[in-house]
Parts: sequence; structure tokens; C-alpha cells
Amino acid sequence: MTFMHRWMMTALVLAACGEQPPSKRPSDSNSSATTIASGPAIRWGVSQGLWGTETFEVGQDGRGHYRFQPVGPGETKDYEVQVSAAQLDAIGKEAEASSFCDEKSSRLGIPDEGKPSLSIQRGSVHCEVTLWDGEWAERKGPKQVSGMVFALRKRER
Repeated sequence: MTFMHRWMMTALVLAACGEQPPSKRPSDSNSSATTIASGPAIRWGVSQGLWGTETFEVGQDGRGHYRFQPVGPGETKDYEVQVSAAQLDAIGKEAEASSFCDEKSSRLGIPDEGKPSLSIQRGSVHCEVTLWDGEWAERKGPKQVSGMVFALRKRER
């Protein structure tokens, strides 16, 4: 191995040992579950070629927006929701308790299966999880956390 190869390998190792991913970073000891982070507290998104695109985002201030755009004929759903700080904090706490941020997809997709992503930035939880559609229902942590998120997107009538 030449000097240049060793130098490049050393540089790569040092770069890889740099910053930890958000889900593994230690939390600030002075932070609380209601600490306002930058960006949305919750972001859900999935696009599937046969049925459409769905997005749901809630800001740290509790203002949320839901949108479903079907592929073909059908009604587009597009509305605002208001979510309490306690509801957002509960999702963050459940995500932490269930090790939600450690979830990784463990299989290949089924034809026409969507692959939704859920990002949570609340309290000490800062991660994005992407699983095949069926995996969200098959796993206890993702099922619980996504169920809590889905409950928030209900429009008050």
C-alpha cells in the first residue's frame, strides 16, 4: 500500500468517525420535552404510484397541514389542524420509549407497496424512519407512534 493510499484511508476513517447521526446524539441536559427545535415536530410522507401522495406536517408551534392528492379521479384532501404541545410531547416520549429511531426496514417491498417516512423532532428525539407500508403495522413501536400521528391528522368537525 502506497503512502497516498494510507493517507486516503486515514482521511476516510477520520471523516467516518466525525459527527454522530441525530438519533444517537446525546440530548442537552438542560432541554425539556417542550424545547422548541427548528423545523417541523412531525413530518409524514408517502407517495405510491397507484393511489397517490400523502403528506402531513406539524410545526413545533402545533400548526399542522394534511394533504392527500390521488393519482386519478378522486377528491384531494387539503386542510389545516391544530395540535397541542402535550400531544406532540407524548409522541416524542413514545418514540423514545419504544426505540422508534432505531427502526430499520428489514425486507424487500411488495409490488405496489408504498414506503412511508416519519420524521420526529421533539424533545430529545430527532430522527427519520422509513419502512415499507406493511412494516408499520407489523412492528409494535412504529405501529404505536404512527397511530398517534394519524390521530392528529383528524380534522375537527
